[in-house]
Amino acid sequence: MKSILITVITLTTCLSGIYSQETFTPYSEIGAKAGMSPFNNIYLVGSKETTLFNTTQLGLRFLHVEQKNLGVIFEINYNKAFAEINSKTYTFDYVQTPLMTHFYLPIKEASIGLNVGSYLQFITDRNNSDILLERDLFFGLTGGIGVTIPVKRVSLTIEGRYNHNLFSASRIDYSKLNSWIQFSVAISYRKKWQNRTKYQREQLNTEDSLRAGN
Repeated sequence: MKSILITVITLTTCLSGIYSQETFTPYSEIGAKAGMSPFNNIYLVGSKETTLFNTTQLGLRFLHVEQKNLGVIFEINYNKAFAEINSKTYTFDYVQTPLMTHFYLPIKEASIGLNVGSYLQFITDRNNSDILLERDLFFGLTGGIGVTIPVKRVSLTIEGRYNHNLFSASRIDYSKLNSWIQFSVAISYRKKWQNRTKYQREQLNTEDSLRAGN
């Protein structure tokens, strides 16, 4: 899965140069999101297999699209992971900050988006030392597919995303790599920015050249 994410990031970067922004108006979105993951694979101390933790998420989302079909997403997400094993509850909290390239395909008013990038993950709390988390900071790759439906100045985004840590949860065994799938819903406010077309920019450059010649 890690190699697939790297391939998708490379293809997205290459495809971004194909699209023109002749008549495109840049826009930004800022909003809130909520999500959950029933498939958070976490290692416990002394275990060779992962344990599935449930995870809830609340966060802030910022999207800026400067070129047609291409933008960037930055998020700050607070997550709480928990599991009950043999009548014992295990929990830990972390903050995740994804930075992703956003590539989208418009379909009438809606759009399908492909998001690929990386993240930092900060462990902020844990209730049990049996949870194998020997680091407080993780780095990983993330990728997801979502659908955005705009309603006037408000956008509703539904997304599924895969996350894979590149840092092992153990400082001794480097194979203890956590990964998980999550689903989220975001509601954002969209602001469009004025942008000159190529023809308008050429006209302004011509006028500036004439003034300089005089």
